[in-house]
Amino acid sequence: MTVTWPAALPAPMANDIEAEILDTRSHLQMESGQTRTVNKTAGLLHSYDIKWLLSIEQRQLFEHFYRFDLNDGANWATAAWLTALGHATHAFKMPGWEIIKQGAHFLLVATIYVLPVANVINPVVTVYPVSGSAA
Repeated sequence: MTVTWPAALPAPMANDIEAEILDTRSHLQMESGQTRTVNKTAGLLHSYDIKWLLSIEQRQLFEHFYRFDLNDGANWATAAWLTALGHATHAFKMPGWEIIKQGAHFLLVATIYVLPVANVINPVVTVYPVSGSAA
């Protein structure tokens, strides 16, 4: 099940994003002694350590969203966040998070897993006129 990131929650802080590509292969030992490599997902997962700065109301909304909509991190979520190239929809999973109090605000620190397929930013669609039609 995929849920949508609440509009009342902000996008992550752009200057604090750390990226890593995770190896999703599993190595199985067969009876013959050989090792077989199997992919656990359709592609490599990208891991991002990201941070949000939240007010107390946003913190409460996030905790409710994580527990009930994300099902404690089991469900995938989509969010239209602003990137360096404009708004892009990201599909991600958030297995865990931590909140740190900073003055009147809260710093939400989380690791999200994103499939590379979800990183497509504004694909170009080209339409060719049908032969014999007026352009």
